[in-house]
Amino acid sequence: MKHVLALDIGGTNVRVALFNEHYEKIKDIYEPTIIGNLDAFLNHICNLIDAFSSYLPLVSAIACGVPGRVDNQGHIENLPNIKINQVPLKETLEVKYRLPVFIKNDAVMAAMAEGNLGFGKDFTSSYFMTISTGIGGAFIHQHRVGFASDEIGHTLVPYQHKFYELESLASGTGIIRLASMHDLVIKDAKHFFELVAIKDTRASVVFEDWLTLIFIIFKHIETYYQPQAFILTGGVMKSSSLFLERMKKAFPHINIAFAQFGQDAGLIGSAYLGFSLSN
Repeated sequence: MKHVLALDIGGTNVRVALFNEHYEKIKDIYEPTIIGNLDAFLNHICNLIDAFSSYLPLVSAIACGVPGRVDNQGHIENLPNIKINQVPLKETLEVKYRLPVFIKNDAVMAAMAEGNLGFGKDFTSSYFMTISTGIGGAFIHQHRVGFASDEIGHTLVPYQHKFYELESLASGTGIIRLASMHDLVIKDAKHFFELVAIKDTRASVVFEDWLTLIFIIFKHIETYYQPQAFILTGGVMKSSSLFLERMKKAFPHINIAFAQFGQDAGLIGSAYLGFSLSN
């Protein structure tokens, strides 16, 4: 039986898991992501993979989802939230482990999991979006990734007579900045939504602005891609009881649901890609 070593590299943590062809997780580990140091980052990834050394003879491929722009050859141009650029991860892993290495944007990996194995598998098209440390997304059509559909978090949106990247105001960390523009000091997104839940006046104003920004992007996706479903995940979705029904009401013709695989979507999508391309 084939196995794939799947990596989900985020701005906060790196997760590594070994999957068999039934998508059963044999072993997984995670550690905080190394930020701002390219060599230390690459060494850390290799150290995590080395923890699976006894399993490597069973592995047919390594597949990685990363939070940034990746070209068609798997070269990482930049990882903004990790603060490193021109990252030779593919080359490093191929040389060290002598295995095929496949790298895609992390939201693309999660979208493939949900579009082929999860909630989206019964739809012709779906758009996956994660709202967490950053914002990512990808369009799945006929079970394949649509062209130019990732990096949605870097889309420019209007706010207070200026333009900002969406994730700079609407991601889990962006909410802190959005709140500060209204002289509201919050510790993190969880704190913010706790204030919204108790109807704090200033938090409620910021919340309406945040939801407007999210709806701008949803409308853009609806118009440009016309997906049959929105599939949502990420840390911000833990507070969805405050806004999910409003999302459904604003977009009544689109199925809106949580990612079936939750926080494992990126890992499972990486495994799916690894199995698909290593056959």
